[in-house]
Amino acid sequence: MVGPGLVLEILSAAANASDQLVVRFRVTDEGGRALDREGLLTVGPVDITWVFAVLDPATEKYQSLNVRQEMDGNVTVDQATGERDGTYQEVGPGEYEYTSSAVVPAGTDPTDSIRVAAYATRDFEGQRYVSNAVLDVTVTGDPAPGREIVLTENCNQCHNPLAAHGGRRRDTALCVTCHNPGSTDAQTGNTLDFPVLVHRIHMGAELPSVAEGPVGAEYAIVGYMNRRHTYAIRTGPNPGDVEGVHFPQEMTRCFTCHAGAREGDHAYTEINRYNCTTCHDNVAFEDPPPPNKVLHPAGPQDDATCAGCHGEGMSADFREHHLDDHEWAAAEGLLPGLSARIESVSGVVAGGSPTVTFRVQDSSGNDYDISQLDLLRAVFSGPADDTEWDLSSDLSGAVQNADGSYTVTVSETLPDTLAAGVVVRVGLEGFQNFTLDRDGESKVVREAFDNPVVYYAVGDTPATYEATVATAVCETCHGDLAAHGGFRREVEHCLGCHHENKTDAAMRPSGTPVSVDFKVMIHKIHRGEHLEQKPYVIYGYGNVPHDFSDVRFPGRLNACRTCHVNEAWQEPSTAVCTSCHDSPATAAHAEINTSASGVESCAVCHGEDAEFAVAKVHQDQPE
Repeated sequence: MVGPGLVLEILSAAANASDQLVVRFRVTDEGGRALDREGLLTVGPVDITWVFAVLDPATEKYQSLNVRQEMDGNVTVDQATGERDGTYQEVGPGEYEYTSSAVVPAGTDPTDSIRVAAYATRDFEGQRYVSNAVLDVTVTGDPAPGREIVLTENCNQCHNPLAAHGGRRRDTALCVTCHNPGSTDAQTGNTLDFPVLVHRIHMGAELPSVAEGPVGAEYAIVGYMNRRHTYAIRTGPNPGDVEGVHFPQEMTRCFTCHAGAREGDHAYTEINRYNCTTCHDNVAFEDPPPPNKVLHPAGPQDDATCAGCHGEGMSADFREHHLDDHEWAAAEGLLPGLSARIESVSGVVAGGSPTVTFRVQDSSGNDYDISQLDLLRAVFSGPADDTEWDLSSDLSGAVQNADGSYTVTVSETLPDTLAAGVVVRVGLEGFQNFTLDRDGESKVVREAFDNPVVYYAVGDTPATYEATVATAVCETCHGDLAAHGGFRREVEHCLGCHHENKTDAAMRPSGTPVSVDFKVMIHKIHRGEHLEQKPYVIYGYGNVPHDFSDVRFPGRLNACRTCHVNEAWQEPSTAVCTSCHDSPATAAHAEINTSASGVESCAVCHGEDAEFAVAKVHQDQPE
């Protein structure tokens, strides 16, 4: 008896006398039990597509062995594809040999690396299971190194999981067997080469050819099932009139995708016109430049001269120029590396003015003079488990103690309605601005510490609180979480102000205020383009409007565990559910199921073990 799951494993591969590739492989369920490929002896046939490519040692690019022609009007281009028309032979329980229809090109060197890849699916008890497999070999079947520039696990920090073309292609090592220089999109004329495609998709609304191009300029690909995917489009004549993908951290952080890959450092060392224009796509190396292009700042150049300016230690060092100002200043040792912690809090009583003892230090553990800071304050809020109020207090008047810490009794008072047992959240925020010279240009660099947060119950008893989200989880995708001027850096600190009684009224010049309650705001921001009620605009730090209507969440929106660190997300509530499910019908449903006294009956249908429990309708999908 077999169970759920699918594991495809390529055991060996080599070319036969006819230059076809003979691949030995195994298919099992998640428990390692052998599967019948055709589904006659075990439940769920295994559907497999094979893809083969040779690594060109001269270009270090893969070239597909399976190629088809795609037409669009009078335009015909080559596109890589997979094959399913080879022959199978069973060699044992769950083990088979596949002989390809593709042949290894004549003249292939015996040491050249051939990538043998496959993607497979199996349906079992209403679930579809997917497995990808890759093996790098030579013509004779010896192990070959292949090429590894990115890692799928890096992609999955945001994409949870990467699942392209109907969800069946999930491994970047598989992706490059088709997405290489031999493939072009006939409809748009854009190359499908992996570095170009992926860099430009992630550049999205910041892609120079679009952001600085004429109205209507776009970057689009017609892909799987002939669907058109527009990743960036210039919608109007004004700066910022661009819609498209917004990468959730700095685009210059190449390590986000390339870290840990065997040749990941190529992102920094393989400096040439082709690689650089995958992002800087409006730069031309001929004079005069073509329309809507700009001339390379150093004029026409060829690849032989790139490293002379952009190599390590050169005047336009690639690595240095891909550091933002704070990263550069930190790398140069120009910043103190601030940290802070709260030593104690007292006076946590109804109507009380709390006394806070805290410490600020530099990266060497030396106590820091807070008079140098441009801002330092505490934020008090509560109750921690369902926050209703907050207040902030300037701490710049704190007095230094003999041990280097500081103590201050704030002038603000806590609510006089605080009851026994209520837990109050206390967080610190602060920063210092540094004016620095970077390559002859004056830069203001803000150095902020991560926000320490502690909890005290009324009566000055230290307490704990388990938030449903965590900064570390946010940063798997966002990199370095830093909001509101870069000095709000911890999710638990965010919760102090972003509660159910807060709106953007103080920042919004006119119109109806919008809730900035964390659980509502974050769900809506991430749902973005899938919201029914649009535009979704919040006025934030500096009175700047932020339109989140075109945010494209890169993962599965119903995979709640992506962001949540405990099971609290399984508890239904109107505020949370209608933040994503924002149609008028859903709002009416919630209103009908709420009593006149405000009691919600959501749990009757959506509570744990109920027919439509949150955990059931937001069920994790098999990977």
